[in-house]
Amino acid sequence: VTLSGNQQPIRTEITEAAMELGPEKLSFLINEAYKDAHQKSVLAMKERMSDLAQSLGMPPGLSEGPKQ
Repeated sequence: VTLSGNQQPIRTEITEAAMELGPEKLSFLINEAYKDAHQKSVLAMKERMSDLAQSLGMPPGLSEGPKQ
C-alpha cells in the first residue's frame, strides 16, 4: 500500500501468492499493509514538520502541537 503525504491511498499491490491465501487472509494482509503505510506516512510528515519548524527558528518540540 502506498499513501500520499495527505494519507490518501495511491496504490495497492497484490501478488498472485497473496490472492491464493483466500479472502479473509488477503483482507487481513491489506489492512495490515495500510496501517503500516499510514504509520510511515505520519512519521515522515512529523519529521518534515520538525525540520521546517527548526528552519524557522522554533524550539524543538513546539511544532508537535499540544499534548493530549
